[in-house]
Amino acid sequence: KEKSLVKMQISHFSVFQHTNNNLVAGFLNIDCGLTGTPNYTNPADNLNQTPDDGYVESGVNMPIDPTYSSLKDTEHRVYTTVRYFPNYTRNCYQLLTTLGPQYKYLLRASFMYGNYDRKNSPPSFDIYLGVDLWDTVKLDNNTHHYRSELIAEATSTFFHVCLVNTGNGTPFISGLKLRPLTPNMYAPASSTQALMTYMRVDVGATSSTATR
Repeated sequence: KEKSLVKMQISHFSVFQHTNNNLVAGFLNIDCGLTGTPNYTNPADNLNQTPDDGYVESGVNMPIDPTYSSLKDTEHRVYTTVRYFPNYTRNCYQLLTTLGPQYKYLLRASFMYGNYDRKNSPPSFDIYLGVDLWDTVKLDNNTHHYRSELIAEATSTFFHVCLVNTGNGTPFISGLKLRPLTPNMYAPASSTQALMTYMRVDVGATSSTATR
């Protein structure tokens, strides 16, 4: 059954706060395109990042243009590699719903073109959650960081996050995150309706530091 997507403004909740525990139950942090290196810890949130080989069966891993290699030593390291999909119209990641169905999860997909193909031509393509259109990814330039988020209730043991070629360039992805949520969060999200982030505001913040 198809889900409807509702855009809404959401504020900052504790699920995004920094943590000193790399093994937070149910958290999944995927660095798409990561090859030849083991898991690593992101200094921005102290969470473990893992390669995407175990979650997708298609696509090609590629580093971005070395011009932007300075990102490797920052919280933006996830953007230094991509997995791109030159074959097939639809390519999907399979993500285990770590606490099982009927729980709500935050899913975040991240993209930065980084001129990985040396064409200086950022693509546009669609991203789906299962059979439902999640978002259309449109990138303005080589270093445009684009993130798209959903709050969705799982109806099975897996989420399928799919990248779909719409004829406007080869789809790719930089990173994926999955976060289980406490049952009382985001009440409007249900098995038939997902919520799409419109804006996040850290109300009452005393620092300009971004919290991820």
